[in-house]
Amino acid sequence: MAIRTVIDTNVLVSALSSKSQYHWLVELLLEEKLELPVTEEILLEYEEVLKVKYSDNVASNFLLALRELPNIFYSRYFFVGI
Repeated sequence: MAIRTVIDTNVLVSALSSKSQYHWLVELLLEEKLELPVTEEILLEYEEVLKVKYSDNVASNFLLALRELPNIFYSRYFFVGI
């Protein structure tokens, strides 16, 4: 059973590097052990930060790969239940 979680943009961007202490998050996403709910705004923020830290090409490729994963859930709105 996958764990549904929200990952901070800076943590996710840092996790892309295999040398990062957070790289295990990317590995869990790819292994479909984490479910990641996102909105279009979150994806735009990921893209913006990735372009600054890496490049336009890295940002585009990462977002394309992220959108293809079956454990990424898109929502028009983000709601946190109380």
